Amino acid sequence: MPQIAAETAHQADSNERVAKIEQEIAAETDAGRRAQLEDMRIHSKMLAGRGADRQLRARESELANALQAEQATLSDLNGRLDALERQLETPPR
Repeated sequence: MPQIAAETAHQADSNERVAKIEQEIAAETDAGRRAQLEDMRIHSKMLAGRGADRQLRARESELANALQAEQATLSDLNGRLDALERQLETPPR
């Protein structure tokens, strides 16, 4: 979970950076500086998108591990159930 929290914080920082750049673009009158800011915005949005991907991959991995653990438990319980059913099927001596 700490990794997801760190990614969430990183994502929030990236989003704030993009918002700040967009404010600067809106206020900028120099065409050269404005083009520079547009490039920065594009780059920042790409980085922000990658953060979301990492967060989703981390969560997917976490869920896959939890699923695997639950499937192992289910398999164990099914084995026990099968053993109990076999015991019930054998006639008493």
